[in-house]
Amino acid sequence: MADRSGLKLTGIILASLAIGLCFVLETGAQVIPGMTYSGAFEAYYQTWDITEGDETTTVNQLIMPISLFLPVTDRFDVRLASSYSSFGRDVEGGGTESLSGLTDVRVQANYALLSRKFLIGVIANLPTGQGKLTDAQQDIVYSFISPDLSVRANRLGEGFNLGGALTYAAPVSENAVLSLGAGLVSRGGYDTSLPTSDSLFRLDPGIVASGSIGIDFFTGPSHFRLGSTLSQYATERKNGDDYYRIGQEIAVEANYGLAYSQARGRFTAGLYQIIRLNNSVVDNDEFVAEPISTNGSYLAVSAANRYTVVRSVILDVSALARIIGKNEFNVGNSTVFEGGLGLTIMAAQGIAVTLGGRYMTGTGTGFTGLKREIRGIEGTFRLVAQVPG
Repeated sequence: MADRSGLKLTGIILASLAIGLCFVLETGAQVIPGMTYSGAFEAYYQTWDITEGDETTTVNQLIMPISLFLPVTDRFDVRLASSYSSFGRDVEGGGTESLSGLTDVRVQANYALLSRKFLIGVIANLPTGQGKLTDAQQDIVYSFISPDLSVRANRLGEGFNLGGALTYAAPVSENAVLSLGAGLVSRGGYDTSLPTSDSLFRLDPGIVASGSIGIDFFTGPSHFRLGSTLSQYATERKNGDDYYRIGQEIAVEANYGLAYSQARGRFTAGLYQIIRLNNSVVDNDEFVAEPISTNGSYLAVSAANRYTVVRSVILDVSALARIIGKNEFNVGNSTVFEGGLGLTIMAAQGIAVTLGGRYMTGTGTGFTGLKREIRGIEGTFRLVAQVPG
């Protein structure tokens, strides 16, 4: 059986990897002329039953994001976002333990130039959330880190992050558009702890660089996209010493969209594959690749349909399958299926209310080496208010 402490540490590192990658890729937003000021309030409540071996644990999460969209000009916009998050889990002998608070504030600005072929994006993570967690608090958060769980968040705060991206998009034929992008983010340090230790330490995650390429094809009501992103991670440091280096990551996507019924409906389907190379660890003051890789593969297959039932009512149906491959310890694999429904009602001019839910279930092998089964449900509420143009 794989070492429990070492594999818990691996799970935390993989969660940090996902956070860093999303931070870079989110700078690929578009600046669309004619948009008006808007704000959104959302609430997501999840509850999960997690069984490993003979033990079952129930965890729950409440995430309430709030965001603002400010289109300053037709070429420049600003986005602000933060949220309230609450994490809870059952404890042996009855009762629950929880952790809650405000998360970091994220600020993003985008500017389109040169006939809108280029987009410059800058994004900053302001460390207003609780980044310094005690060992007991980190134990609670760890319950939400496993990659088979489709949680909305797995921490309250981190360090000051600052990043940017430059993207280029231009037609290469009558029906095809080529896009290129490059991004860089510097992730600031913060104090944290691990379930395997009883003391805080300073973690400096370092820099993440990424490059992407994609091509979009448009034929009548259909849209097809192929794309790929390569991410490179710099050295992470623990209390000022070289600590870890996450392996290169290659992500490949293929997406298809079809508008039908005079554009009242839209069907989409997609494939998303992640390939991770070996991480590196310090050995005799030098970085060497892990002899046994702690990384597994990741594949997601999705399908969704949106249909305008009547002018002010929209119905969404979605399905997702995620296949997480074993690492070289033969643990960490899972197959997860998700299904969701959503109903959006245009309550008034510029006001949209969405109610929805998801059901999630999966089986696999946990990082402890024991059989792992998960079952979760999610309820969703979303309110969007848009200033009339």
